[in-house]
Amino acid sequence: MSEATDTQSIAVIVDDSSTVAAMQDYLEANGIADARRYALRDIDDVERAIRAGHVKRVVLARLPGFLRAVWERRIDPDAWRNAEVELTFVEETESVNAATAYNLADSWLVWDAYRRRRRTIAGIILSTIATGAAFLALLASRS
Repeated sequence: MSEATDTQSIAVIVDDSSTVAAMQDYLEANGIADARRYALRDIDDVERAIRAGHVKRVVLARLPGFLRAVWERRIDPDAWRNAEVELTFVEETESVNAATAYNLADSWLVWDAYRRRRRTIAGIILSTIATGAAFLALLASRS
């Protein structure tokens, strides 16, 4: 694979103007010149490129941008992991790395599924109570 192809398979995501300089320094230090650049608001485009097999590495400025996209269900971290996407954070530390990001995303998705189930059950219970109350009100009005 040529160098041009390698860098074309890299998506760089900048979340706001405060991270542009740090991202530029990281890209220069790591010899990344031709990567495709995205704003965080366009992470859906990155998701589509990953699913199409066009992106194999994603460089984000910070962990919160990645997690926000997971929480908003704009990206599927399992699809990224299954596509063997290399995930890098410019502001990476020992406690913030790709493995941490995937683990946090997995934990949140499990919690969110649990929360949705609880909401569904609560909705069913409330609907049953409301239906029963309406039925009783109808019976009372006929007497």
